[in-house]
Amino acid sequence: MVVRTSGSDRSCRPGDMKLPICSRARSGDRFLQQATKIRCSDAEIEISVALVGWSTDVQHDRDQFCAPDVSWETSGEITMKLYFSPGACSMADHIALHEAGLSFDHEKVDLKAKRTESGIDYLTINPKGYVPALTIDSGETLTENVAILDWIAHQDGALKPSGAMGHTYLLQALAYISTEIHKSFKPFFAGAEEDEKTKAAETILKRMNYLADTMKGDFMFGSDVSAADCYLFVMLLWAQKNGVEVPAKLEALRDRMRERPAVQKAMTHEGMM
Repeated sequence: MVVRTSGSDRSCRPGDMKLPICSRARSGDRFLQQATKIRCSDAEIEISVALVGWSTDVQHDRDQFCAPDVSWETSGEITMKLYFSPGACSMADHIALHEAGLSFDHEKVDLKAKRTESGIDYLTINPKGYVPALTIDSGETLTENVAILDWIAHQDGALKPSGAMGHTYLLQALAYISTEIHKSFKPFFAGAEEDEKTKAAETILKRMNYLADTMKGDFMFGSDVSAADCYLFVMLLWAQKNGVEVPAKLEALRDRMRERPAVQKAMTHEGMM
């Protein structure tokens, strides 16, 4: 994001790291805190900052920047940002991003109001209206857990099985968790009758048994955690919360995952620890 102003009354000198355009610019405070480069001259001030997406907070409060001669345009760096809801399936991506050691920001979404914590209409970020959404450094926004976790695994090859078929096996596991386990929890979140929840719990146990039977070690593919384990962990948390039985091997996997620094960091960020 670049902000330019041609006002001669702006107090900025070459090398300055603060630009006192307006002291009442609430979003501007956050804006300047993220500044990565400032160029000053008598005629122009240019600030390059790392922000996610198009104008986020600043666009909404730009009139508070006190100057009709301030022009706004998008350019420069964009910081990766994950849009999440605490405890939702987006936690899988949150964990995987930390496991991969990637630098990113994160913002909570009110899924009922469809607004982000900073007040943005979430539908302008993800028209589907649900989480997750991940705006990557290119400015593109990814949605759907399978796609996002696959992308993260491509940034850190350790998050997928090794070998020529490693990527295919990861996609197979992600698709299974998404279509056969994740969707089966719907009765627990949709206020269904108890008999429907009981049927769903039976289906979930059956699907979980398959994963337990095909585990290759402490985690799904062996001794190393994968992007699929990050997704499965969230499903196991949901099972625990809703009293759904899971195989003992997966209970042990859940407990191992909970001890990982990346998991604890994500859960802390989401207010769950």
